[in-house]
Amino acid sequence: FPFSNINKIKTKLKQVASTNVEEVKKFFTKYDYKQSGKVPFELFRSLLIKVSGDELTEHEILTVARHHRIQEKVEVSLEAIQSEAHDLLRKNNFDGFRKLETLCYHRDVDRKGWLYPEQVRSVCHSLKMPLTDDTLNELWARLQKDQFGD
Repeated sequence: FPFSNINKIKTKLKQVASTNVEEVKKFFTKYDYKQSGKVPFELFRSLLIKVSGDELTEHEILTVARHHRIQEKVEVSLEAIQSEAHDLLRKNNFDGFRKLETLCYHRDVDRKGWLYPEQVRSVCHSLKMPLTDDTLNELWARLQKDQFGD
């Protein structure tokens, strides 16, 4: 997919932009005066069309815009993450909860009722739980912490 290869497109952009440096600087000074690094897509698209002439296709312009878009962070509730984890465990017929509890108990050598995320991850992996590291990280980010922030 040559029109979707961001590295090839960036090479084209460097060649095109090198002859229009002042115009690109003026554009960002005018439309990104707060220096936030954000400009609306339509303005960015018009800049690329203007400086590239017919060097970039519409598909390549969209590829550049998608590559540099700002990812909005969507806040997911603890309940939603728990539900996702529950569904994954149920779909994979995981039934090692008793063993999970036992292993966690043995990892808690100080009997404080707290484990570090690395310890829980190790237990989950040893039981071959079908949870991704991202799901586990999201759960830990929202769970109660002790007085030391652990």
